[in-house]
This record gives sequence, C-alpha cells and structure tokens, in this order.
Amino acid sequence: MFSARHATVLVSIARLSIAALAAGFAACGGGGSQPPSAPAPTVTSVSISGIGAATTVGQAAQLSAIATFSDGTRSTVSDQVTWESSNPAVATVSSTGSASFIAVGDVDIKATYRGVNSTMHVTVSARAVARYQLSGIVTDSGNGQPLSGVQVMVLDGPNNGRSTQTDGSGSYAIADLQEGQFTVGFSRSGYPTASRQVTLSANARLDVGLSPAPTDVSGFYGTFNVRLTVSHQNCGAFPVTPDPTGQIALGGNPTGSPFTATMMERGTSRSFAGRMNADGTFSASGMGVIPGFASFRLSVESWVPAHDYSGSIQGRVSGRNLSGAELLTYGAPCPGGVIQIEFTGSR
Repeated sequence: MFSARHATVLVSIARLSIAALAAGFAACGGGGSQPPSAPAPTVTSVSISGIGAATTVGQAAQLSAIATFSDGTRSTVSDQVTWESSNPAVATVSSTGSASFIAVGDVDIKATYRGVNSTMHVTVSARAVARYQLSGIVTDSGNGQPLSGVQVMVLDGPNNGRSTQTDGSGSYAIADLQEGQFTVGFSRSGYPTASRQVTLSANARLDVGLSPAPTDVSGFYGTFNVRLTVSHQNCGAFPVTPDPTGQIALGGNPTGSPFTATMMERGTSRSFAGRMNADGTFSASGMGVIPGFASFRLSVESWVPAHDYSGSIQGRVSGRNLSGAELLTYGAPCPGGVIQIEFTGSR
C-alpha cells in the first residue's frame, strides 16, 4: 500500500513533468505567442512633377511631390512637403506647391519630406509676344478732307513712344505693336490734340476725325464790291446775263461755321451756306432763282424767264481783297445747263 509520503512524491513528479512539457512547447513556438512587429517603412526618395525644365514668364503650375518608401510603395505628399524656391525674384512657390514664374532667370524648386528632398531646376524665359498693326485715316471732321502731316503717337503702355505721320491721303500705319490696351494721340497744327483708347489683340483699323481749333475768322467778313464775269454758260436759248458789277456779303459765326455768302446783283440776291476757314478760304452751297434776259427785263417781262438753280460759291479773302466763283446748275427753263460766274473785288 502507498503511504501518504509516496502520494506527495508522485504529485510533485507530475507537476514537474507538466512544467517541462510547457517549456518545451514554448521553445518550439507553440502556445499562441505573437511575433515582434516589423519596422515602419522609411522614405527613400521624393520626386517633383507638374512643370518641365523650361517655362516662360507669366506661367503658373500646381506642383506635385511623390514619396517612395523602403517597402516599394509610393504616396502623393504634396501638401506635407516643405516647398522652397532658390530665387523668389524668378519664381515663388506656396506651401501647397502652387508655383508662379514671374521673371526671366534660373531657379531651383525644392521639396523636402521627412528629411529627404528633391530639387528641380527650371529655366524661365521671356514669353513670345504677338505683334500687330494699327492703321487708319485721319480727316478734318468739318469737311471730311484727309489730313496729311498728323503726328500719330502711342502715349502709354507697352508700345509707348511708337509713332508715325499721316501721308498725303491722310493714311497712317504703325506696325510691330504688342497686344494690349494703350492710348494713341493725334496732333497737327491748327487742331486740338485728340486721343483714343485702343485694345489691340489683332490687326486693327482706327479712323479719326479732327475738329479744327476754334478760330475767330470774323475778320474776313464784310461787304465786298465785285466785278462779275461769265466764264462759262451752256444755256443758249435762255442765257443769263449778270450785271458787270455787284456785291458779295460774307458773314456768320466767328468760328466760321455756320457761314453765309450772299451775291447781290440786278436787285436780287443768291444766298449760300457753308464754312469760312482760318486761312480765309470759304465754300458754301445753295439754291434759288436767278433772272434771265436782263436786257429785256423792262420791255417784255414775258421774255425774262427765271432760272431755277442749285450750286455753290467758293473763294478766298486776302486782306481787303476777295476773289472766287459761282458755279450754278439750272433747272427750268434749261435743265442741266450750267453757268460759272467769276468775281474779284474789295471791301
């Protein structure tokens, strides 16, 4: 029979055996224990994209940064890197990678992430500028005549100082202009300087009318005693025979527009309206009725057909002297007939 002592020994041996087996399992990887965790992947390189090695002034770009890790994975980290520009006078870059290229030159764009950086070298050149032509005709806004010798000049903007003059036909052209908005001035003696705003994005035409400078021409006005000579007439059946002498009255606004010229002879008058110029030249037009056979006016009234006319008068005042001509075109009784009456005289 086993004694109590023997039982205690057996229990101790059993406990030792179980402990030994547990240790063996542990040594063999049994028992469900977790292995130690692998180290986090590290950054091996950073690359920059979004812009080439060359660009032009005025361009902008959103840059991207991509990190490559030691486990072979890649990730976009544009908003986590530190962005830098080596030459802010040439290019600037924001904290999110927005780059602006503002001047000609070379610059290095740098992106740093977790101690690893990458640099991209960029050369910024001048932007190619389109060139266009501005042309047109300059006229006198009063009479519509082309004006030669008008100075046409760009007054501001990228084309400041470019200039030319109008030719004999009033035409001008300035070539090789940069696009954009600028002011063009038009100046000529006797006319106030005019300016126009131009927005140029293609070849363009700009016609301008210059208004003569206000000049008091009333010194040319007055009543002149004149001698009349018919230099041409083709109304043979019913000719007009003016008196050899008459009067012309010149008057109107002090600036010369409006202006009136009134021819008075044989007790009748012919009135014309137009313009007196600063140099004493004038031109005007009108219409009315002119008597016919002056020699029969008192004897046979029925032989004195009146001539409807439309026509013009032009001339020049020089000091106290006047010279010029009337050119009239008849209606009835001599449709299409004309008469030219020249005059000279003085005040």
